[in-house]
Amino acid sequence: MIISSDGIIGLFLYIAGLEFIPAIAYYRVYIPDEIALDMTCDCQCLLDTRPWFATLNYWLWLWILATPVMMFSVTPSNPKWQRIMRTLVTFLFGYVMAHLSLHLMHEIQSAPFIANFDPAIPEERASWDRRCANISDGASIVFMFVLGWFYSLSYTGMWLTAWHYFYKTKSKKMETNYKLDRFHKIFMVTSIIITVLIVSYFSLALYEMSQIDHSL
Repeated sequence: MIISSDGIIGLFLYIAGLEFIPAIAYYRVYIPDEIALDMTCDCQCLLDTRPWFATLNYWLWLWILATPVMMFSVTPSNPKWQRIMRTLVTFLFGYVMAHLSLHLMHEIQSAPFIANFDPAIPEERASWDRRCANISDGASIVFMFVLGWFYSLSYTGMWLTAWHYFYKTKSKKMETNYKLDRFHKIFMVTSIIITVLIVSYFSLALYEMSQIDHSL
């Protein structure tokens, strides 16, 4: 393998440790009093007052960066079962990361408005009255639970395709015979179909939103 499983686990634990750094937890909910009381500052304005490290979705970035590392952790010379396990583990990893990144996204967006809320404190009352908290996240969580497999399949398949063509090109230069096994052919074709459906869905949604904006 190009990278050991211990290295991947170490990277995961390092990212997970960010959740327990006091400064990140503190600045994720902190908004200066003078800004919280400034009613000309809208919800996004309030959120933008926090430092970048307090709004970093590290689970999302772990998913983005670790997936190619995991996919390229084996080569065509590895046994077939290792290549299949690599793909399945990466796929499951993506599904878990999709859930964690969604939960963290809602926490980042709502933390300043729901943490330690006390209506007797003016600045907390002011931020709450603007209804900035995105607490109705149940639908998106259920959506991710049911359809999160599609996002993981799409992203894993993208890197499987890159892995395949990298070694296919390399084998041609080395004049060796490299072929993708049946499992990975099915996985790659399915991921391409799912990716097309996802892109089509969001393209249609954006088009409908633009039509609504023009009609207003």
